[in-house]
Amino acid sequence: MKYVKIALAQELGRPEIAETGQLVRRVGSTFSSFTDREKVGARKCLLITGIDDLKPGGSKDGAHASLDLQTALSVLKDWADGFGGTEFHKQHEELTNEHNGKGEHTRMEIHKLAISVQTAVLPKYGYEGTENGVLQITDAMRNFKDDPEYKRLYGLCLALLG
Repeated sequence: MKYVKIALAQELGRPEIAETGQLVRRVGSTFSSFTDREKVGARKCLLITGIDDLKPGGSKDGAHASLDLQTALSVLKDWADGFGGTEFHKQHEELTNEHNGKGEHTRMEIHKLAISVQTAVLPKYGYEGTENGVLQITDAMRNFKDDPEYKRLYGLCLALLG
């Protein structure tokens, strides 16, 4: 369910949703929370609590609304350097081998490993070194999704993450 919250936060440009939003299900006259590790499965409808509305936002303070292409490319290069590093590769390989590269646990651990690289880079560019910072910058980077160099570096990052 964590990925549902992250996707919703990115789609709406509201990183706080990934942190404060809680996906729940109705159980009788109350609600029960899903854990972040639970799968969506065949569910077609989800309820979320902990946020006031689902209106699109953006950066709360607007400070990062003007991310330029060169900065976005620099961030992606730094991320690719981190994902391509020996230590990252070693840890990624250990996680993949631990569960034969399958399962939700492995995906969550690889996600945490990737976030550790991304958050280490962000302060250099004026973003919080947190998962919220990653959501903010990736949301701002969507403006460059059609740029050939952006596509190349983004694809490189994905390839390095396996």
